[in-house]
Amino acid sequence: TIFAPQTKNVLYTGAQLGVGLYMFLVGTTLQIDLFKSKARSAMSVSAAGIIVPFLIAFAITPSLLKIPGLFAEGISTANASLFMGACIALTAFPMLARIINERGLANSSLGTLSLTAGAFDDAVSWCVLAVVLATFGAGAGVAVLAIGGGLTYTLLIMLFGRTLLAPLGRIVEREGEMSTTVLGV
Repeated sequence: TIFAPQTKNVLYTGAQLGVGLYMFLVGTTLQIDLFKSKARSAMSVSAAGIIVPFLIAFAITPSLLKIPGLFAEGISTANASLFMGACIALTAFPMLARIINERGLANSSLGTLSLTAGAFDDAVSWCVLAVVLATFGAGAGVAVLAIGGGLTYTLLIMLFGRTLLAPLGRIVEREGEMSTTVLGV
């Protein structure tokens, strides 16, 4: 009600761009050496963050299906449980990243462990949601496109990201050096 309906799409796009840029900046502070040394711990924490919510969802969803209007008519218990599990397992990853950054934990092993586990939890949860949407009638193509696209993007960035972004990094460093020279800092 505060903003005109015509501006909502622009605001939404700007907000998504802002969150994306912020997550990119958080990614620049991720300590890869800490990540590699804590990978096994991160996967254990992440597995617990996924398995426990899904177990809870499979336990409570049958009773929630009896509440009228909560789920679509005719939804299977399995689909409803998968949906609930994914919703419970999803973290507010940008908020987690902001809290870790503001507390100065981004360069610590605990911060790296938390960010890694949270990122993996969210990736798995979004994949499960894509599968649930596919079973609701959107077709398997939705899940394949979402999961395959995410995996392809991740592989491309991991394999070629450093090479592709190196020229941009040199430009930013050069401009940073020029601004400090001009300002006399």
